[in-house]
Amino acid sequence: MMGLRHYFNATAVRISAILLSALGGLFLFPFILRSLGENDFGIWSIAAAITSYFLLVDFGISLACTRFLSLEPDNPSAWKRIISNSLALAAVVMIVLAFSGLTLLVCIYFFGLFPEHKMLYTVVALVAIESGISMLLRVYQSVLRANVQYLELGYFEILRVILRLSGLSLILYFDGGLLQLVIFSGFANILFFAASFIYVRYRYKQTFFHADLIDIQEIKALFNFGKFAILVQVSELFRYRMDGIFVGIVMGLSAVAHFAILITMIDMAVQILSRFLSYWDTIIIRHVGEKDQEAALACVLKAINIGFAVSGLFILNFLLMGELFLQFWVGEKYQYLIHDLVIMGGIMLVITLQMAMTPYLNANGLQKKDAFYTALDIGLKLALIFPFIQWFEFRGAILATLIPGLLIALLIRLRLVAQTAGAEYLHLLWKTVRTAALLALGIMAMWLLNDGLSELVSNPYLVIFMILMVEGSLLVLGWLFIRRKKSKTANLTA
Repeated sequence: MMGLRHYFNATAVRISAILLSALGGLFLFPFILRSLGENDFGIWSIAAAITSYFLLVDFGISLACTRFLSLEPDNPSAWKRIISNSLALAAVVMIVLAFSGLTLLVCIYFFGLFPEHKMLYTVVALVAIESGISMLLRVYQSVLRANVQYLELGYFEILRVILRLSGLSLILYFDGGLLQLVIFSGFANILFFAASFIYVRYRYKQTFFHADLIDIQEIKALFNFGKFAILVQVSELFRYRMDGIFVGIVMGLSAVAHFAILITMIDMAVQILSRFLSYWDTIIIRHVGEKDQEAALACVLKAINIGFAVSGLFILNFLLMGELFLQFWVGEKYQYLIHDLVIMGGIMLVITLQMAMTPYLNANGLQKKDAFYTALDIGLKLALIFPFIQWFEFRGAILATLIPGLLIALLIRLRLVAQTAGAEYLHLLWKTVRTAALLALGIMAMWLLNDGLSELVSNPYLVIFMILMVEGSLLVLGWLFIRRKKSKTANLTA
């Protein structure tokens, strides 16, 4: 099992990729907005959401592959069987998506369909083709995840970010349009997934694919797991990414550009959060495979604590520095979004709870129940989102996500985890709520400190610098505490 140092190293590399992407994206965002205009920028934002949707709608193949591989870590013959059948299933999905995209392009450009929304449907078709090609290659990311090779995944992410940012910058410099941006982004995504295949072929001297191992029963087993697990994955889109489409339906395409500002900032934070949490997936599954429910539950709680801490740090900085950041990033016109941004940060807590508990439930074969709870979450959101947007505008979409998500995670999903682990539900609930309460008190304390410093120091930049110094000091103290606790535990067990 990988140690704490590997966890921090792998997480640091993957976060470096996200930070590089975030800095480049934040820099390019205003230029893309001004270059495309609010209407085409709305299509660009919708294209990003649809890309995420297509990559998830793979019948849970990559997730199922990771799960089955993690349960058979030392069985080479099982790996060949699992990967061969995962690739066969992924090939079917690839053909369906690619054929659908090509058919849509033929309908648009040869039969003249959708003339009023030609650009939008062209983008959808291109995204479908790109996603289809990526489906097959994504199976090899499951190989890396099952081996906890997150360092390699982090390096591949850095390469994709560098390629994507440099390419988009050149396209904007030469006055390229929406289609050029979409095509190049698709190329960068395909190359990212291809890197995993190339690495596996080089590292293991094989592709793990054997046509004679393809078995309909194995494919059914993968599909039966994946069809429920995919609902949980799709729910991540309904957390906030697909909300831009609902906002566009109710408030118009121009409103999508405004909402995209919120999504861009939250998505950056969520991607960093996911790098802290996704590392635990394979470890939790392996503990369950070893029949060590106590260790698996301990990892679930550890993931929740880490996720809450990361979420709190982002929410705090949104609260203290978000308005000033929005002013310099996209202009004073969008400063009014600050309150919605802070509230939207609460979605990170919902994502933390789901990302921590879902691997545990999947490993125990409870993906059907987990999927049912996810469907309930999505159903409640869809019932609330249209009236909420009409009543509260952007904030309505956020509240329609936040309220059902927290209730189902704490009152239903956590109870199922407790029952499966043989633990006391109220004890787990208390530990989770206590962590959230301590987080809220910490944010309140830093808010009061910010107010006090603002009264003493008139320069807002100096106040921000002082707050960042305090946060940095607290992070260093936390790191030293973890190291000391780990050292003490090692001495006791020696």
